[in-house]
Amino acid sequence: MTTRLFARIFLVAFVFLIATSPLSWAHKDPIATIREDDVIRHIQVLASDSLEGRRSGEPGCAKAAAYIESEFKRFGLLPGGVNGTFRQPFDVVAASELGDKNYLKIDGVELSIREKWMPLSYTQTGEAEGQLVFAGFGITAPDFDYDDYAGLDVKGKIVLLMKYGPEGEDPQNRYNRFFAIRYKAMNAREHGALGVLVAASEDTFSYDAVSRLRHDWAPGDAGILVAGVDLAAANSIVEKGGRGTLDKIAIGIAHSSKPNSFELSVEVKFATSVKKRLTKTDNVIGLLPGDDPKVGSEVVVIGAHYDHLGRGGPESLSPKEEGEVHHGADDNASGTAGLLELAEAFAYDKFQKTAIALLGPVLKRSVLFIAFSGEEEGTLGSSFFVKNPTVPFEKITAMVNMDMIGRMKDSTIIVQGAGTSPIWKELVSGVNKEIGLKVKFTDDGYGPSDHSPFYAKEKPVLFFFSGSHSDYHKPSDTWDKINASGEEQILMLAYRTIDEIQYLDTPPAYVRTKGDSVRMGGGSGELRAYLGTIPDYSEELVGVKLSGVREGSPAEKAGIKGGDVIVRFGGKEIRNIYDYTYALGAHKPGEKVEIGLLREGKPLTVSVLLDRRR
Repeated sequence: MTTRLFARIFLVAFVFLIATSPLSWAHKDPIATIREDDVIRHIQVLASDSLEGRRSGEPGCAKAAAYIESEFKRFGLLPGGVNGTFRQPFDVVAASELGDKNYLKIDGVELSIREKWMPLSYTQTGEAEGQLVFAGFGITAPDFDYDDYAGLDVKGKIVLLMKYGPEGEDPQNRYNRFFAIRYKAMNAREHGALGVLVAASEDTFSYDAVSRLRHDWAPGDAGILVAGVDLAAANSIVEKGGRGTLDKIAIGIAHSSKPNSFELSVEVKFATSVKKRLTKTDNVIGLLPGDDPKVGSEVVVIGAHYDHLGRGGPESLSPKEEGEVHHGADDNASGTAGLLELAEAFAYDKFQKTAIALLGPVLKRSVLFIAFSGEEEGTLGSSFFVKNPTVPFEKITAMVNMDMIGRMKDSTIIVQGAGTSPIWKELVSGVNKEIGLKVKFTDDGYGPSDHSPFYAKEKPVLFFFSGSHSDYHKPSDTWDKINASGEEQILMLAYRTIDEIQYLDTPPAYVRTKGDSVRMGGGSGELRAYLGTIPDYSEELVGVKLSGVREGSPAEKAGIKGGDVIVRFGGKEIRNIYDYTYALGAHKPGEKVEIGLLREGKPLTVSVLLDRRR
């Protein structure tokens, strides 16, 4: 039995005696404040239609922040943000907007912007002029013996492309990883093209995704001019080549499994200019100071992100439902509700003055509760906090994160980061004996949520996650599908775990781990080759900056480090995370590639032997 548990038992007995006295007030174990009806109440507010999906920087997200702050104040937490407030503001991209110079002229005829064409948000700003070349779907897939650019010279020219791939638009077909226009733009750039026009697939241009200037959260542009063009205009162009409409060409490619690319006697002049409009969003931070005179200044961080996808966008897994509220009940109103429930429980604990008087510090170390914004854009809020901490960073002893804890099945909870301290598994298993959940441990401290930036800065972490599901990043992630009683159990486990952490005699030691991260939700499949790098999404630059590399990974063995910027991969220029993902996906385990880096501004090339994910 731990000292802390003995103290709890003593406290319960004492409280019973005090509660029977006419001169005192009733007390209860603080874990009793964690209730499934409160969990649902918080989630119903955060995942309501009125908050419109809580996209960072938008009004619904601001409403969520105000709700979280009001609850922190109600519990008696102190401001943990900047300038004596509960807030830590930072910038996110609110929208992409047209810049000063945008035009498209085909054989001297200018097309109306918005009605017939539109630059895409990740276009490079600039001008291009040249012959137009039709390059099919813009795909180079040697594994499938398919290349739209085979025998085609596009250097110094403009390419016209179709959406999707040779087997249609079904996301389950084998070409699905080449559907993204970001990939098509990179491939055109690598073949020497100056610009890309992507034909709409809808008859009415305004109905098509390529007509919308939706901002793209990834830092870095495509390194080439990119725009969408009206289907009728594109058909009139390709028909001049004598091979029919785009639909006819696509059907022919599907039947033959062979490309159908050709030059066009058409001259194109176009310019694109897109600027990003920044707006403020906030981490919401509340503090419970520790009471121990020796270690009270040490801090345990409890975190959960409260933002989601708003009304859809590039991250949505229901792109045809763009414009509908993506409620984000599990992702991550559930984790935010958990954060609020834990804040209330620890506050209740701290303010039991009779316990403090008899048993010494109830809250030995300080506890910092952080509701992060910007997670869906790439852990922006947690990365900003790590770089700009509101408490001395060296005083942070551990970080506990909750993301998607509302859909537990079979009484099973995934606890990631269990290898980041040698005490974690024994500690969590010990407190779980009272609760009886099936705990699935994974060691890795990295992962697609807000604990990752803390682990990259050598803090032990724990990440509570109840598993993925088919509603991930869809409007159907609604409050009525939450397993509230299951989340209550998870929060009891989290409370007992954190209570033991803050009461330790010495802070938990940090350990680097080998990667075994659990996937959060329904992506289009794993990359075949494994490198082991952890991108840092929080800085706008050309290339991919790394926050760290996994222990024992090919990247670490090759000498790649956190802080390095990848600018070339296997001969391809890397301007952004999409370029990097596509370049890595083109290689297989066992291949050796040359990677070009910038380290503290100086160029460096390393040779890496790719592996497969274990």
